[in-house]
Formats: sequence, structure tokens, C-alpha cells
Amino acid sequence: MIAIDKELLVPETVWSEVAGHRPAAFNNPRIVFEKCSVQQKMNSQITIFCNSLDLDAGETEAIMLSSFHPGSILLTDDAAARLAASSL
Repeated sequence: MIAIDKELLVPETVWSEVAGHRPAAFNNPRIVFEKCSVQQKMNSQITIFCNSLDLDAGETEAIMLSSFHPGSILLTDDAAARLAASSL
């Protein structure tokens, strides 16, 4: 997920994972969640880098989405995803 002001941009793959495992997470009335498609805008260099760290599709999409929004905050529970994001 990517935090921009009071809005959370959520890549489609992450949205599906959260909706399937913890749908109540989207029920906070103080936060605007926006599902985003990033598949058509994927950068091959970022994808290759994320694949080399064995990141899953959701983490790769979240990192890709954050690359489109300088100054955004990447929210992840994966240490390798944090390493990838800080390296990029």
C-alpha cells in the first residue's frame, strides 16, 4: 500500500489478498482506499530487481506504484520489500 496524504493507494494484487484474508481492514472511515492497476505501467528494471529478491507480485506492484508517486510512503510487512524500496 502507498500512503499519500490521507489516501492509501492499493495495488490490485494487494487489494485481492487483503480482501480475501482480512476484508475488515478496508472499513476505516477515516482512510480513503483506492484500488490501483499498475500492470500496464510496469517498469522492467524494477520488476527484475524485485524478482531477484524473490518478492511476490503484491510487493512488486506496491514498489512499482510507489515509484510513480515520489514522496509517498510504502507500507509493507516484508523486510526484503523494504530493502528493495530503499535501494530504488
